[in-house]
Amino acid sequence: MLHNLPAGNWEADERGIAYLPDRVAEFRDGVPRAIEYAKVLNVPQLNCLVGIPTAGVSAEQARTTIVENLRFAAEALKKEGIRLLVEPCNAYDIPGFALNHSKEGLDVIQAVGSDNLFLQI
Repeated sequence: MLHNLPAGNWEADERGIAYLPDRVAEFRDGVPRAIEYAKVLNVPQLNCLVGIPTAGVSAEQARTTIVENLRFAAEALKKEGIRLLVEPCNAYDIPGFALNHSKEGLDVIQAVGSDNLFLQI
């Protein structure tokens, strides 16, 4: 069983905010709330939908943002005994999503370098 970290405004077609440099504070503020919910619901793992990169953000800037945000979340969740997962989503279900293939997810996991970050499959 799992639930997601805050994914932004779903009605506005946001599918995660972890990739967005201008939303770092919002992402990080959402991590403790997600931990609180996970503890109340006895959920042992949280999933991170990374999002759809916005125009004007370079690939390098977006990559740095996701790695730093996932490192932050993985560490915070580890302290609480909660696993963090990152989920690639195919381009058919979520066009433009930042991670479309398992290999991309594994590459991000390697870049983060945490023993508390796993691939959601």
